[in-house]
Amino acid sequence: MQRWKKMKLVQKQHFRYTVHGFSKLKESQLSPSCYVRNLPWKIMVMPRTSQTQDRQTQKSLGFFLQCNGESESSSWSCYAVAELRLLSQKEDGEPFSRKIQHLFYSKENDWGFSHFMSWQDVLDPEKGFIKEDSITLEVHVVADAPHGVSWDSKKHTGYVGLKNQGATCYMNSLLQTLYFTNQLRK
Repeated sequence: MQRWKKMKLVQKQHFRYTVHGFSKLKESQLSPSCYVRNLPWKIMVMPRTSQTQDRQTQKSLGFFLQCNGESESSSWSCYAVAELRLLSQKEDGEPFSRKIQHLFYSKENDWGFSHFMSWQDVLDPEKGFIKEDSITLEVHVVADAPHGVSWDSKKHTGYVGLKNQGATCYMNSLLQTLYFTNQLRK
């Protein structure tokens, strides 16, 4: 049973990323990967600027979820629903959150908000999202099974599965069961 837990593909996950020195952030940053449905997901954060209707420049926090960003393949896709959160640094403070749903694929491998929250609101200590010039972002993602992704089971689990060549699933399951019976295998 322990081996099955290792091989089980996670379909939902939440992960966090803390940005230190936030007020000096000039370029986009990517979090380390978190694997959901065997695809690497990352939090992407960046400063964004835009012009308001009265030609004023407005700076905002850009917050995106990236899926499989370093893949060279163009044939994969994965539909996901996610909640992007900026966590409060205050005790009992509520996070600021927004939801997304998107079909991620090679040409649109990130999705989120260019203007998740105004830069001034993030930096306002009264709002409670920044502490010691650091903010923490969190993502709750639920992903469907990806399409067009080849998976190397031996690399990830140490085992190779059997392919169904047509009505052989019962034989395959019996062979796998016998293989994991230690006395028989030895």
